[in-house]
Amino acid sequence: MFFLFLQASVSESVTFNGGKKNDKHKDPNCLANKIPEGKRILADSALKGSKKASVRMPGNSLATKQFKARAQARHETIFKRFKDFGILRQRFRHGFHQHKMVLDAVAVVVQYDMENGHPLFDV
Repeated sequence: MFFLFLQASVSESVTFNGGKKNDKHKDPNCLANKIPEGKRILADSALKGSKKASVRMPGNSLATKQFKARAQARHETIFKRFKDFGILRQRFRHGFHQHKMVLDAVAVVVQYDMENGHPLFDV
């Protein structure tokens, strides 16, 4: 499962695609490039123009719309748990190495919490 973790000062689209539409030096390690060919992620309207993202569309059946809504709500629950640590609210100013260490530590705490009494709801 892929998760999109954002810096507070960068939009979801820029983070997902590794740069703005006309950037000459896009990040080759961005999330969009890690999605296998023929696969798509479930996303909100922020990624509407991406070929690798599926957003809720008016033509979807009611069952599909409900499934996508629950999946997105579950994902937002994870985002909220990370935001409770302040990790997605402000810019991290202590270097990339420490950012990875702090993000890993928060991910471990959130995972431990999910495995010990506060699981995510089923989709």
